[in-house]
Amino acid sequence: MATATLPHDDIPTNADDPNLEIFCLVWLDANVNVKDFRDTEQKLRSIINRFKKFQDVEQCRKYIERRSQKDRLVIIASGRLGRELVPSIHKLRQVISIYVYCMDKKSNKEWANKFSKIKDVVVDLDGLITRIKADHKTQRKVEEPLAINIFTTSFGKGKSTSGVNGKFVFSQVFIDCLLRLKSTETDKIELIDRCKQQYEGNSTELKNISEFEKTYSPDKVLWWYSRESFFYNTLNAVLRNEKSHMIFLFRSFISDIYHQLKKYQITQQLQVYRCQMISSDELETLKQSMGQFVSVNSFFSTSAQYTAALAFLKIHQVKDNLEPVLFEITADPNVATTKPFADISKLSDYSEESEVLFMLGSIFRLNSVNRSSDDRLWIIQMTLCSENEHDLKNVLKHMKQQLGTGETTLRTLGKVLWTMGKLDLAEQYFTRFLKEFSPNDPLLGNLYDELGELASQSRDYEKSVQWHQKALVFKNQQQLTPNSNINQTTNVTKMAAPNPDYDKSIQQPQKAPGLKNPQQLTPNSNINKPTNATQLAPQNYGHDKGIQQPQKASGLKSPPQSAPISNINQPINATQLTSQNHGHDKSIQQHQKASGLKNPQQLIPNSNVNQPPNATVISNTPVGVQWAQDGVVVAGGYGNGHTSVQFCFPHGLFVDDDQTMVIADNGNDRIVQWKVGDQHGKMMAGDRGPGNRLNQLNQPTDVIIDKATNSFIICDGDNRRLLRWSRQNDTNQGEILLEDVRCYGLAMDDQKNLYISDTKHHEVRRYQLGDKKGTVVAGGNGKGTDLNQLSTPTYIFVDQHQTVYVSERHNHRVTKWNKGATAGIVVAGGQGQGQALTQLSQPEGLFVDKLGTVYVVDSFNNRVMCWPQGAKQGTIVVGGNGRGQGTNQLNGPVGLAFDRHRNLYVADCGNDRVLQYPIV
Repeated sequence: MATATLPHDDIPTNADDPNLEIFCLVWLDANVNVKDFRDTEQKLRSIINRFKKFQDVEQCRKYIERRSQKDRLVIIASGRLGRELVPSIHKLRQVISIYVYCMDKKSNKEWANKFSKIKDVVVDLDGLITRIKADHKTQRKVEEPLAINIFTTSFGKGKSTSGVNGKFVFSQVFIDCLLRLKSTETDKIELIDRCKQQYEGNSTELKNISEFEKTYSPDKVLWWYSRESFFYNTLNAVLRNEKSHMIFLFRSFISDIYHQLKKYQITQQLQVYRCQMISSDELETLKQSMGQFVSVNSFFSTSAQYTAALAFLKIHQVKDNLEPVLFEITADPNVATTKPFADISKLSDYSEESEVLFMLGSIFRLNSVNRSSDDRLWIIQMTLCSENEHDLKNVLKHMKQQLGTGETTLRTLGKVLWTMGKLDLAEQYFTRFLKEFSPNDPLLGNLYDELGELASQSRDYEKSVQWHQKALVFKNQQQLTPNSNINQTTNVTKMAAPNPDYDKSIQQPQKAPGLKNPQQLTPNSNINKPTNATQLAPQNYGHDKGIQQPQKASGLKSPPQSAPISNINQPINATQLTSQNHGHDKSIQQHQKASGLKNPQQLIPNSNVNQPPNATVISNTPVGVQWAQDGVVVAGGYGNGHTSVQFCFPHGLFVDDDQTMVIADNGNDRIVQWKVGDQHGKMMAGDRGPGNRLNQLNQPTDVIIDKATNSFIICDGDNRRLLRWSRQNDTNQGEILLEDVRCYGLAMDDQKNLYISDTKHHEVRRYQLGDKKGTVVAGGNGKGTDLNQLSTPTYIFVDQHQTVYVSERHNHRVTKWNKGATAGIVVAGGQGQGQALTQLSQPEGLFVDKLGTVYVVDSFNNRVMCWPQGAKQGTIVVGGNGRGQGTNQLNGPVGLAFDRHRNLYVADCGNDRVLQYPIV
């Protein structure tokens, strides 16, 4: 299966993902990996989170050269290697400063003085940290990329809204739409989780994130924004890099900033200043745009004091291809009707700086670009404008009118993104919007048709036909419904979704999306206007039978399984980057920990004694056997999302006799079945958004197949219940087996007893058929490190002797509990958290062969380990090559399984894929 990536612009893949950080620290030194540097690395990461280490000059050079010009790189190099590296990278825009760390300061000063970007030559690590910290305080102000769009007054004279003008207009519309789109707690949780993933291993920023989670309030938003922390760094990076989905997740905090600026709006006209370094090309663009309008794609920080602004700029250190500029801005509060600005000194973490902050999307008229009288810098004069300026008024008014008044919806947002050419994101929000409707809502037919049009624009014609088929079936059903509400009307403006004129207005400027008037898409419908949108509340999450089985109702054949919309019994939720729930109120790391174990019976010899075999039976693994070190993607691998080719943090993993995989797709609240070789997964349970109805799941963590009843047994984690769900295609809901249990891992022995790990009570219980109370077989003595205790048990394995093996997340060990035992035996780890071969770091998926050899997912070390019976240390089976997306790398792996050929399968949670490692 190919490992191609869907064109999402927002999915962070690893801690080095530039999407969430602009600044990056690069250290080149032959000894950079020695222990003495580890404390220094932590201190440096507290200043600049993105941190890359190199020992080879050529590798370092390639990395630097391949960075975007919007990145800002700070380089540390040893004297010998720096002398070789610096000449080749010195003129690159992304390189902003260089520090030479050496033992011989005098000799290295001689060559370093030739390069203006070398800030210092230092011989002391503490001195190096102090200097970088001091310089970075200035750099974060003057070195950030100039994120602007320009609106030319020649609009209407042969130019369309594409290109520069188009980005200007649609960025304004996008911001307006987001500020009126209600935020949810789920969105905030996802944002925090992504930040935790980005700053994994950075203890300083993880503390900041934890503090933010516990203490944030809207009236403190400007204090958080001005503080040197993840909040400022991340928010500004996603704004400058135009990462639409991350901006979507930040929208409630952007709204909080807006309201604080409005509350403290300056009442008198004033002049403010901002110093910055920009490239020669950027300066030339500004020179050619005098008299035009400039919108700023981020919050714009200025100072009311001329000298304070100038102090940020050390003019004597002018660098190659860079120009020092001073923005002089005249701002009248009477024109700041939609984009406020305020003196935030009293609300800031830096009260002495007299900072005046302008709202995201503020518009300025560029008056002049001239050299200063002393010829030391460029002075750029601008005036704050309103949207009612003559040249802007018509186009912005027309575009924003189409959004309606009041709250906007996900459909509105989807259409705005469609016009901006972000088709994948538009599809996400359209399909997410579907979940807010009741099964018979008349608007559904139009949404299906619009998704068909969108798929056509993406040249996915097969998917397009399927959506249109779904629309046709739905409309036919509506006509056959005696009391259909098709003719129901009322207030369309309260819907806040684009009306027909908006559809048309989007068609005309962009010419690509081709959105039709919803009425045109309903040949026989009398739908004139949707009902009041306030009735379309988010509590209507799932799709009931009317939506699940549209094709049955009309007699249409199911779409082919090879299509992106497979023969699932409900509409597929295309690329839902903002899954209904990405996680608990814990970090993304805990999602990666939340492991996905196979059904132990699948791998236990003789587990099929009294029933048809539940899965592949493996006796043991021969001594010395090895698995390929490069995994093959056999499911997922197309980024984080909700289509039939994607996962959102896959957890529990089960592999059947015929190499059919069943995966607990945790973040998508569903169970997915996927046969090796298939291009798409099949939705088997859930997939109706998070909820506690019998047709819904809420972050399932584990799943097994009970072949005796041809059903799935599912740990429905956040619903605190255990479900049985038939594998029959017409099954629409599950049956509750157990309630009020914080189940996480699941196993079944050959007597059909169920075993469940409980992360709340830190125990494992065995349940006989019909038993609702269960018997404690491991732990049960509270959370702790003693051998009669467990600490957050996740995944479990039970052998034919009813011996229970338990992965203990927070004890970083695997313990073995013989039948009837009151204490466990450590069989893997138990030496504290760490990377040594004697240690584990938050273990997850688990399997034990007939010889007692333990195979365990060592999640935070991104590897799978093998511990022979009685061994004092383990060996690495696969992974262990750092956190990443490579075929020999893992990213917070969770689930573990083997097939009958002894091929190994791993649910690579952080990379949203399942990898197969063939036995060799």
